Amino acid sequence: MNAAWSPGGGAIALLPGRASTCWLLPGFLDPAECDAEIAAAQACGFVRADADFPPSYRNNRRLVRDDAARADALYARLRERVALESLLHDAQGRRWRPTGINPRLRYCRYEPGEAFHLHQDGVRHEPHGQRSFLTFMIYLDDPAHFEGGATRFFAHGPQGDADGANPLLLSLRPPRGSLIVFDHALWHDGAEVLSGVKHVLRSDLMFASHDTGIDVADEIGTDIENDASGTTAFSPGHHGYVWKLARLRDGGVASAGRDAVVRLWSSQGTLRGTLAGHAQSVLAMAQTSADTLFTLSRDRTLRRWDLQRRVETGRTVAHGGAGLALAGDADECLISAGADGALRRWRDMAVVAQREAAHAGWIWDLALHGSVVVSAGEDGFARLWQRDALTPIAALPHASPLRALAIRGDSDGITLVCGDMQGYGHVWRSADGHDWQRHGVRHRHRAAIRALRWLPDGRLGSAGEDGRVVIDDPEGGGWHEATCHANFATDLLGFADGRLLSAGYDGHLRVGRWPN
Repeated sequence: MNAAWSPGGGAIALLPGRASTCWLLPGFLDPAECDAEIAAAQACGFVRADADFPPSYRNNRRLVRDDAARADALYARLRERVALESLLHDAQGRRWRPTGINPRLRYCRYEPGEAFHLHQDGVRHEPHGQRSFLTFMIYLDDPAHFEGGATRFFAHGPQGDADGANPLLLSLRPPRGSLIVFDHALWHDGAEVLSGVKHVLRSDLMFASHDTGIDVADEIGTDIENDASGTTAFSPGHHGYVWKLARLRDGGVASAGRDAVVRLWSSQGTLRGTLAGHAQSVLAMAQTSADTLFTLSRDRTLRRWDLQRRVETGRTVAHGGAGLALAGDADECLISAGADGALRRWRDMAVVAQREAAHAGWIWDLALHGSVVVSAGEDGFARLWQRDALTPIAALPHASPLRALAIRGDSDGITLVCGDMQGYGHVWRSADGHDWQRHGVRHRHRAAIRALRWLPDGRLGSAGEDGRVVIDDPEGGGWHEATCHANFATDLLGFADGRLLSAGYDGHLRVGRWPN
């Protein structure tokens, strides 16, 4: 849809001349209705978002409420005000028709000092191929009652343009009751509220394809390379973000996504099966024996799977916030970490050691090296622990939140690399795992580093929120870009034959090459 064309009903095109949908409809709710929405949300109670979102990303309060009747009423009002033709959407060579508003309503409350930093809104996928394309958001407060808090749209993601610049396209503080509708793909933020309180009600416009006979798998991201038989390798990908990749002991690969599914692949990218059962995104995986894979999810549960039978064999609530990281080894040692800042060691689905306040907030990544566990936190620390009892060994400080770890040993000692939110890789060295010294820092990405992995030849690869996957040059003087995703790159794996598998928020599993 051409955003310069008004959808009628008094709607205002906000980004004329750009291909993206973005328009504002003032007076969608009247002041009394806005007050009623806020009162109903307050009666249910707002909670901090940091159990599901890192504070460096958003630090406001919210309420998630499933209300199909209210969603239907809002959609009926939208249809009264806006021409249906303006809501039709063209994507992937198909025409999509609107079917309603996502009944999962999110009420957001921003107090002074709270913000929602630069992001794109995630796609909502439903059974039978339905999905969202457009964000539906209502401003519930008069802008005279708070300072700051503008909705701002930017030309690029966190990486900026080729020079690192990111022009501001629009800053918006509309009257209360206004509705904004915009493409999920638009980069935007909710600026910090300086005083007062701001409330918004957010959902999504859902669509179904006009085409018939479409396989749901057609809507899932695929990679860019075919295998020897002509079949697309590592396809289909996932509905929405791919969070994590894992190398399996039989040479295969597992991928985990926002669709709450784990896909099991051969080393050549043939789909061998799926593991389905989690209620929300699967964020971490670890294999502890030939037949056993553990998964950890945003739904707080740890689950155990039999890889041969593709069935769940155990589950338990593992953390008080989103489960974020797992590390396991051949001794069937399993360590988990979560948004609650806790570390837990498991055996037979039971906790045998724990550290409740291992970090101040989110623990993004874990690594095991012999008897040492390393954790990377939103608090900027890489912390080292004795594996069995989780007693502290060392704390390595950084100026920015850490998102990724990679550790390995060689004849000279142990090398630890920590990836931070600003795209820097910090190198530490130790001869014995106890006395650690800084060994340098490199700026690898123009946004947060999401994964660090050693390749088969010993070089380091990284995936970043600038969408890039970069590999160290053999001479050690720099790195080169191996592949690029349309959104955040989240993980990578290198194969001995020179193939490079990467994953990202675009839902794709991409097969490229790393020069070996």
